[in-house]
Amino acid sequence: MYLFVNMNLRLENFIVCLVCLSLFLSTNILSQGDSQSIKTIIKNANEELGKYNLKSAGKLIHQAKQASKKLHDQELYYDAFYIEAMLAQNEGNYLQSINILNECYQYFEKNNAKKKYADCLGAIGISYSKMGSYALSFENLYKSLSIYQSMNDSVSAARSMSNIAIVYWTQNKLQKALDYLEKSNSIRVKLKDKKGLALNLGNAAIIYSSMKKNEEAIGKFYETIQECEDLNDRECLAISYSNLGMLIEEKGLLDSALQLQLQGLEYRKVVGDLNGLAVSHNNIASVYYHKKDFKNAIQNATKGLELAEKTHSFEDVSEAAKMLSEIFEKTGNLKSALSYFKIYANAQDSLNSQISEAKFLQAQTNYENRQKQDAAELSKRQTEKDAISNKAQRNILLILLITSLFVIFIFYRFYKDNIETNLILKNKNLELDALNKERDALTKIVAHDLKVPIGQVKGLANLLQISGPLNHDQMQIVDKLNGTVINGYKLIENLLDVSLLEINDGPIDKQPCDLSKIIDTCVKMHNPSAVVKGITLETNVTFFDKINSNEKSITSIIENIISNAIKFSYSNSLVKIDCYDEPDYVYVEIKDSGQGFSETDKLEVFNKYQKLSATPTGGESSTGLGLYLVKLLADNIGVEITLKSKVNLGATFKLKFSKR
Repeated sequence: MYLFVNMNLRLENFIVCLVCLSLFLSTNILSQGDSQSIKTIIKNANEELGKYNLKSAGKLIHQAKQASKKLHDQELYYDAFYIEAMLAQNEGNYLQSINILNECYQYFEKNNAKKKYADCLGAIGISYSKMGSYALSFENLYKSLSIYQSMNDSVSAARSMSNIAIVYWTQNKLQKALDYLEKSNSIRVKLKDKKGLALNLGNAAIIYSSMKKNEEAIGKFYETIQECEDLNDRECLAISYSNLGMLIEEKGLLDSALQLQLQGLEYRKVVGDLNGLAVSHNNIASVYYHKKDFKNAIQNATKGLELAEKTHSFEDVSEAAKMLSEIFEKTGNLKSALSYFKIYANAQDSLNSQISEAKFLQAQTNYENRQKQDAAELSKRQTEKDAISNKAQRNILLILLITSLFVIFIFYRFYKDNIETNLILKNKNLELDALNKERDALTKIVAHDLKVPIGQVKGLANLLQISGPLNHDQMQIVDKLNGTVINGYKLIENLLDVSLLEINDGPIDKQPCDLSKIIDTCVKMHNPSAVVKGITLETNVTFFDKINSNEKSITSIIENIISNAIKFSYSNSLVKIDCYDEPDYVYVEIKDSGQGFSETDKLEVFNKYQKLSATPTGGESSTGLGLYLVKLLADNIGVEITLKSKVNLGATFKLKFSKR
């Protein structure tokens, strides 16, 4: 009691302290228990994701995030958030995956969790690769590899090298791909990583196939199957049997190819890989198609389409729908053929949209880098200016000693004016920064916020078609909805492309381009809308060599001109697309049978947001951006574009490409 009296504590206070201490200790123990529980949920979510049980994984991720919020545990929250990014990647939502991973990366980097933010960079690289943005993919994969190597994390470094090899393969840099696989193999041999070596062996087989070394590729696949059987790795076996079946199909051994594909399908059923099941059914449909067994081909392609739509895999949706369209066309069911061709075209639009978004992200990153460089240059100039100013002031101080008050007054005026000028410049810089932020915000709204409701409308229209048979009027309404959605996507893509071209002054990425294939792709893309108006798209291509240019830009130019030709041409008319060459140049001419352009129209045809005297003949919408974008793209890649037209006598757009 003596002690308590001297500390001015009564017995009641002592009891209160004991209660508080016990509550603190119990709360701490409970928190530790809750943390362990959340870690278990995250682990289970990751396992469900590995089994491709995406719905189950999503529920567990949501549960982990909510629990970590209540516990105020940021690290566990971002661990769960990272798994959510992997879920988005598996569902094909690559842009969403990148956004989540960037947020996770910033948190882990701030807290110096090197392994975790290296994992984020690697996953970002894979998402960019899926979107077709290979420059950004390489950048992030190499960064993650560098971090793993600095940490002496050989397992992760070997994985990164394999991913880099896959990206090189997508770019058709096959020897580079093999080199990185060899680097990965050398590490995995030392680690005795049999599963990693088996995966590398399968990737090597795919690369040999791309190199047209089919016999070596087949041998590698059989080796991979043996390794995977020894490891009892069913996912590896599923992929190997499926890829081997495709090679055997190319050799014309259809019965053997079918058996291999069916074996791969059985393994994928065991694994529960929805995306892989879609691939297997599409591959089986292809074999039946070449065997002319259209009934089984339709059955498997339909199943592949259903599974691909569930996993949002636009590439597999496109493949299944295209095959179904071709089968129904061969069997004379033109209505079904057209219906599946629309699904194929929509899937292609979605893929192109992802690529456009990837281009947007890449341009945005380049723009931000240029801003940083400009800021550094401005700081350097300001430092030099300050140094010069300081030297001038010292000289003036010396002059002040021997000059009159008049000189002092002049110096004062000069100094004051200099301060005012700097203040004006500072205010201008702040205004420019505000304008830049406002423009970035508006661009993001267009790229993200507007696409969500448009995508929802498209999804609802598709649901109407899937939910049951529709009558003629309902089908017309659904077709109009789809047309409106496509126009909305087109407007957003044009706005983004125009915005990027107006701010991007970097070097043009050029590579060999096949004009004949580009024209064929554009014609197939717009043939459905031409059929609706009874317009015939006639092509006459006599040039089949390649030119050095930018394929994406050329595609966008030709696609926009054909779209305009259909939009402003009369029903039951002709649109001709010719491609021919002369000694030094290649020409593409697109001639329509529409309303043509007046002399006044010709002066304004390539202006931004310009509405001309002609109007769409089928009530279609016109933004006034299409031909402005065409001119921007043409100037950007060095293509000369000319227009010949008379009122009511159609129009001819002529593109001139250099062969060099």
